[in-house]
Amino acid sequence: MTPPVSRPSPAPAHANDETIDVYDQQGRVVKVPRGEWREKVLQPNLEAAKQDLDQLYGLLVASIVDGFAADVVEPAIFLAENDPSPSRGAALLGAVYLACDRLDDADRALTESLEKHGRESLVLCNLARVYEGRDDDARAGDLLWEALTVDPNQDFGFAWFLDRARLKGGDEGTRDACERVAELPGSWRARVVRAGYALKHKQFDEAARFHDEAIAMAPRPAPSDLLLQMSGDLGKAGRLQELADRVAPLFVAEHHDFFAGANLMKAYLGLERRSDAQAIFDALCKEDRPDWSERIENWRAILGAVTPGAVQA
Repeated sequence: MTPPVSRPSPAPAHANDETIDVYDQQGRVVKVPRGEWREKVLQPNLEAAKQDLDQLYGLLVASIVDGFAADVVEPAIFLAENDPSPSRGAALLGAVYLACDRLDDADRALTESLEKHGRESLVLCNLARVYEGRDDDARAGDLLWEALTVDPNQDFGFAWFLDRARLKGGDEGTRDACERVAELPGSWRARVVRAGYALKHKQFDEAARFHDEAIAMAPRPAPSDLLLQMSGDLGKAGRLQELADRVAPLFVAEHHDFFAGANLMKAYLGLERRSDAQAIFDALCKEDRPDWSERIENWRAILGAVTPGAVQA
């Protein structure tokens, strides 16, 4: 997801908050009044971003999260009308309407996209949200499953599908739902989750098989959330050597989440491989991400306290 202009990593905010949290260039959180942000930052950035639709998309996504959906309807319409990826623009416009509780408008925008451009996973998923808003659970479920048959690795749809299964059938229902998705072609995300289940039950050979299958199916660079969940699950299971062996060949600081790099550094320290941890740290530092500043300094202190050959507690 493309980060919004002038706001590389927003802190969570809610529509009822009087301020919004943003990071300055030193990585510090600064509270800005919402009205000031809307007038002096959001609106000018929205206008400027019309020249770069990837930037506009990222800014609109952040605006929905931050509770500014009502302020971005017109830019979302502009994106939907001009996006070279029509399904992306339609899905985003539908999400804006959903956030504004304009279900009929969302239905219209999403249905028109499906009719013109074919069945796209996120468009179907957002249309499922429309029917959920209308309390039509059966239709929402059918659309959500169709969305996963189009793209079983669509993150929101997959997580929603498992959550619905958990609410209806608990842990067993979640596992069954995950196995169902795993049967779909190219379904790497479900395999990573299944590997996590196997690790919890000390079924290490089965977990390794699922991880191998997921890595083989996933695109390159490997998705950040694949590395994050795989590294986190292996770390919790104490499988540090496997974590290093699987994650290190795939990790690229330019593309991946800081936390995947942090999990890899932890594994290296646990394996008494401080120099390898330092190499990951150096790669993360080169990205010059203000929103990583606090974590970078924490890790600088951790690495500075670990002498070569010492085991990290």
